[in-house]
Parts: sequence; structure tokens; C-alpha cells
Amino acid sequence: MLAGNTRYIMSRQQTSRTSDHVNTHIGERIRQRRLSIEMAGVALEHALDAAPGTVARYENGTKGIGAGQLFLLGRALDVPVSYFFDGLPTSTHETPVPNME
Repeated sequence: MLAGNTRYIMSRQQTSRTSDHVNTHIGERIRQRRLSIEMAGVALEHALDAAPGTVARYENGTKGIGAGQLFLLGRALDVPVSYFFDGLPTSTHETPVPNME
């Protein structure tokens, strides 16, 4: 039983590292876009109806972003949601999709 728990913990740690990497990447993309359109962080927080400091936490990758909030960020920054994922490396351990023919 311990071995099963160990695998779960390791898997959760790997997921956490991947999530942190994705949050950091998305945060960088938010900052790049916000600065490219010369929008202040406070203005973006206002557009999102977000608490003070929220945009800074997004941009630093210390706060995860839900799907709804990501959608609103795209609208506020005038980019599609896919913009935030551009340049994110794909996994080298992708599982092939079986042929359904």
C-alpha cells in the first residue's frame, strides 16, 4: 500500500511542477501583451474587476488562472485565449492517439 501512495505523491509533485511552469509562461505572456498595448496593471485589474495585486501575481506565476479568468484576460487584452499558450513547449511524453478506423 505504501508503494501506491508513493506513486501518487510523485505524480502529484510532477503535476505541480508542470502547473508552476505553465503559470509562469502564461504570466509572462500576460505581461508581454499588457506592456505592448501600454496598459497599466491597475487598468487590467479594473477591467477584470480583480483585487489589487492580482495582475502582479498572475504575471509572476504565483497565482493560477482559471478558464473563465483566462477568457476575460483575453478579452481585456484583445487576444485569443490561445495567445497565452503560444510558445509553451509540448510534452515529450505524449501518448499516441489510437487509430479509430
